[in-house]
Amino acid sequence: MFEFDKEAALEGAKTGGSYINESGVYKGKLTKVYAFESKSGTKGIGFEFESDDGQKANFDLYYKKANGEQIFGYNRVQSIMAVTKTRSFGERVDCTVTRFKKEADVKCFPAIEGKKIQIAFQKTLVTGVDGGEYENLDYVASFNYDTGQAADEQLEDKPAKRIESVKAMLERNPVKDKRKPVSIPKTAGVTDDDDGFPFEDDDVPF
Repeated sequence: MFEFDKEAALEGAKTGGSYINESGVYKGKLTKVYAFESKSGTKGIGFEFESDDGQKANFDLYYKKANGEQIFGYNRVQSIMAVTKTRSFGERVDCTVTRFKKEADVKCFPAIEGKKIQIAFQKTLVTGVDGGEYENLDYVASFNYDTGQAADEQLEDKPAKRIESVKAMLERNPVKDKRKPVSIPKTAGVTDDDDGFPFEDDDVPF
């Protein structure tokens, strides 16, 4: 029934087609980059990434609130531009992406699509609004594909050191537990972790 096919065997050894679900630093490319806006008016940039082994990951970086206030994601987008040597996102073009299992018409940025990059992801455990437990993959940092330099190291012509620190951190903390007891209401002094945008879109299926 089967005759040995070396090329097929090599492809079969890869994890291609699956989604990244473990913490680590992955080498690959940005396959799609687009602008979107949440229900609350917060603006963000969506990224679709594919590793050299064919594994995929999607992540969002929110950069501006509805009132125009610039937020943390802006600097992260700039870091991605630096390590991919992208001076401008360039012209926007109409495109369709899948968000939360639904197709959405957005504006894509072809100028940065296809750029090679290393991205650090961390697996997280979260509690959904329905009380269920879910796994997420959080963006941690980005690095130059060839040199492994972070944005500041590349811009200041310094050796790549941070990537090893990030790898070590992810090895020590392969899973970040962000689950919260849904039966206990928040009290004064308790704030959302990290970006303050948990499950921003109403279309999130949980």
